[in-house]
Amino acid sequence: MLNKGPVERVPVTTYGVDRFSHPWMAAEPSYARVIEYSERLDYIFAMYRSYYASFGFTDILCVDETRYEKKASTDEEGTSFEFTLHTPKGPLFAKAKERKNLRTVWRYEYLMKSEKDIDAFFATPFQPRIPPKAEFDSLQEELGEKGLTEIELPNAACLVVENMPYKDFMILSLTDATRLERLLDKALSLVLEWTEGMLRSGFGPLYRIFGAEYAIPPYMSPDMFKRFIIKYDRPLINLIHAYEGYVRYHCHGPLRRILNDLLSLEIDMLDPCEGPPNGDISLGEVAETVGKDIILMGNIQLDDIERASAERIDALVQEAIDEVGDKAPLIVAPTAPPMEIPLPAGASRNLIQLLQSAWKYGSAL
Repeated sequence: MLNKGPVERVPVTTYGVDRFSHPWMAAEPSYARVIEYSERLDYIFAMYRSYYASFGFTDILCVDETRYEKKASTDEEGTSFEFTLHTPKGPLFAKAKERKNLRTVWRYEYLMKSEKDIDAFFATPFQPRIPPKAEFDSLQEELGEKGLTEIELPNAACLVVENMPYKDFMILSLTDATRLERLLDKALSLVLEWTEGMLRSGFGPLYRIFGAEYAIPPYMSPDMFKRFIIKYDRPLINLIHAYEGYVRYHCHGPLRRILNDLLSLEIDMLDPCEGPPNGDISLGEVAETVGKDIILMGNIQLDDIERASAERIDALVQEAIDEVGDKAPLIVAPTAPPMEIPLPAGASRNLIQLLQSAWKYGSAL
């Protein structure tokens, strides 16, 4: 599909509910049935590297080991992390927690909490780290023909937002947009340095860029979206394309007022293409707008995966395939993967139904 070649059917993916993206799922009994079906029916997009952009969880914000301290402690709720970053303008602190029953990282103290902290962030000599290529090659080899490995890549806005309280990011966009742009300039330079290092080392060809949803309408105006997202994502996407790579662009929420801006970026894939009420444009209308040049991924809501009946999932998958038709390439997918432990029986059943329904309806191309 990425090469614009013909396909025999509409592919389907569980969006990371597989043993390649999340090895812990393979060891968790409640995910066993989904993993079994994933091996047979899922076109796997194996997530590689962190899909978090906060300090301590991303290769982009690495520093010399003498500037960095990490403490981890475990209790009945999960594992807590405390980070200290020693900058030329004083220490910065951050805290996060990964809960045992929900495998996501919750940040509850951000690196930048004041104007002084922002100045310290500016002064920090970050050294983006390129992981060992052998690790990536091993994953690719094991995955084989089951799917494609994708590198997780925060955009400049994401790198800023996930290291300061979101309200501060929003207020800064209104009270001192020039200062925010300086932050985004620094973030972009680090993201570009890391991405080019990855591309030069042979990592690819697919990169999933995330973070745009932090600035979409109604949070920000379309003009502000252009200023803080489009302006900064364009050079990143151009860099990936210069190395003959592909971009999967991730953006939750309403797309109608920014869809043409996203098209101007010449992205290769767009997910999760949420319809109303989470979004404001139907999957069919998105397909009509983008045409055959962009692969759409979606748009079965995670809430439906977790709470709907199997019959409802079957109907939603058929509806998505019928809506898009031959207007645009489509990969059926949830809008996000579940991360609960244990995986509820209903979610397991519905992920399997998603796979089976896509195979049932997706063959009539």
